[in-house]
Amino acid sequence: MTWGEYHELTRHSAESLRRNRHALDWENMPDPFRHYEGAPVLDLPADPPGPQIPALELLQGSHGATVAPDGAAFLSQLLFYSAAISASKRVPSTGDRYALRVNPSSGNLYPTEFYFLTRGLKRWADGMYHYRPSSHMT
Repeated sequence: MTWGEYHELTRHSAESLRRNRHALDWENMPDPFRHYEGAPVLDLPADPPGPQIPALELLQGSHGATVAPDGAAFLSQLLFYSAAISASKRVPSTGDRYALRVNPSSGNLYPTEFYFLTRGLKRWADGMYHYRPSSHMT
């Protein structure tokens, strides 16, 4: 079977959706946040202040390499304003709560993941980290 044939056999259409009703199973909803059990967790400073330097200026390097004297504070600010939870909402009919993200996923119940590498930050070990927006931790 070619990819085109497979696509035609498995794609959704208005007719296929009417023929076979699909509904989300809210009782069996996957966790929208990925957690790596057993991995070390590092707290980030809560409530980081707003950026003092416009992002484009920082990316262009016009402020030098000493913008973030404290690695944890810099990472907290960067992740809070680019990947954190921006609001929490409640479903009126069920009372269930859900989080809105600064950088949302595609809407298909797949979590948006943020991984980052650090090197040379003060008071922060070089390495690869996973950001946990549900608790603002790495």
